[in-house]
Parts: sequence; structure tokens; C-alpha cells
Amino acid sequence: MLKILDAALLVVCGLAVTATPALALQTVVTQVDKNPDGSMTYHFAVKLEPGETLTPGASKATADFVTIYNFYGLVDGSAKAPPGWEFSSEEFGRTPTLNGYPMVLPLDVPNTPNLTWTVTKPVAAGHKSTVSQRPPM
Repeated sequence: MLKILDAALLVVCGLAVTATPALALQTVVTQVDKNPDGSMTYHFAVKLEPGETLTPGASKATADFVTIYNFYGLVDGSAKAPPGWEFSSEEFGRTPTLNGYPMVLPLDVPNTPNLTWTVTKPVAAGHKSTVSQRPPM
């Protein structure tokens, strides 16, 4: 199980953007479950500094979000979004910008799913999202 968790942490990179960038934001794998069909379910938690929140914008393009890049083996329809979040998966992950310039330069591998959870209502620290992944062949 520890090897699976280590592999997940190597594959997963998360980030978020806010109109005023959060002081500290962590996206971590909190649990990995092996399913009867051979897939794995990864539980992610988004942790914010005390008092910080993520807020929706006027549109999806301006709302706060969390992206996990290069999630190999995504099982279609397996991603969950807790109340206040909307899930999407895109070939190219959403990357935060400030004044039109990227705040990070992630390695975004083509043809590999990127997972994005977008805030639809204000969210405080402690909410979790889950997604399933098939084990590497």
C-alpha cells in the first residue's frame, strides 16, 4: 500500500488559484482504497490556512479551482465532487495566472487527464474530493 501511495504522490501535482492567491494551499492524498474490480480510489484533501476560503467567480474561468495534472488511468465517471465543487477533466489542465502571466509552469503531459475541481460556492478548509484510478499495467 505504501508503494501505491508513494506512486500516487509522484504522479499527482495540485494547485489552486484565487483572485487574491491563498497564503498556503495543499492538495494531498489522504487515503488510497483498492476496489474489487482492481481499480484504486484516491481521496484528496484541499487544506487552506485558517481563515482562508475558496470562492466562485462570475464564471468558471474566474472561479477558484484545484487542478491535479497527469492523472494516469482515470476511470470515466468515477470522480466525485463534494457540495460546493464541480468536477471536470481536460487534456490541458487549468493553470492559474496573475495579470495574464502563469503563476506556475507545470509539466502537463499531452493525452493524459488533468483533474480540476472548480468552486461553485464559498468553501472553507476541510472538504475532500475522490477519484478512481486503475492500477498501472
